[in-house]
Amino acid sequence: MRSVQNLEAIINEGLRVALLEETPDQSLGVLLEHLGKALNGERTYIFEQNESGGDDNTYEWVDAGVEAEQANLQNVPSEVCASWYRNFSVGRHIVIKNVEDIRQTEPLQYENLKRQGIHSLVVVPLYDGKRIIGFYGVDNPPVKSLEYASNMLQTAAYFIVSSLKRRNLFRELQK
Repeated sequence: MRSVQNLEAIINEGLRVALLEETPDQSLGVLLEHLGKALNGERTYIFEQNESGGDDNTYEWVDAGVEAEQANLQNVPSEVCASWYRNFSVGRHIVIKNVEDIRQTEPLQYENLKRQGIHSLVVVPLYDGKRIIGFYGVDNPPVKSLEYASNMLQTAAYFIVSSLKRRNLFRELQK
């Protein structure tokens, strides 16, 4: 019960500070930072599917001393995250306790994660209605808190999708 209350308090505080921001982009940045720090992760990020079928890392927060990867993760080929999307299509999220566990079964994803220094992660899908529009997650949170991280990320996913829609509307209005 206490962990549920803690989860709610952390999510509520993250949403509160994100909603104080002026633009959807700023809100997303603040929320990723809040979640990254709350989960003791090294990096939090949002990937959105692009028109060519690849994935673009559109938002990123990195902890002090951690190298940013956003510039290196544009138009990631669909094959890299194919198994993740298969899981997303049936309502599942991704929890990797040890990246070495996927070395044989998912070599493309393994190489992608290993190159970034990722040893554990939690990734949840982002849905616009029933359509998957991308995913977001946290890299290298403590392994003992992976399930907690999963619950937190799933709860905040609705706000993230709403912010992405607001951002898109904002951009259309600017045009």
